Amino acid sequence: MYNNKTVSAVLLIAGSSARFKSITNKNLLEINNKPIFLYSLDIFNSNKYIDDIFIAVREDDKSAVQSIVSEFNRD
Repeated sequence: MYNNKTVSAVLLIAGSSARFKSITNKNLLEINNKPIFLYSLDIFNSNKYIDDIFIAVREDDKSAVQSIVSEFNRD
């Protein structure tokens, strides 16, 4: 909450990674054993002003992202 207003963040990982020339969504690839999109999610999650976080994801990646986020929420 900021100035008595709800703050939401949107993480956009719904791209096809066509320019990346990969079958796998580049946001699901890992750097230092951590999916790339989790670095942004960590920043959003640690921001005291952000109340809600929404993740836009392709239908094909939905279950993988849900699984990763569930694991992230346990830590």
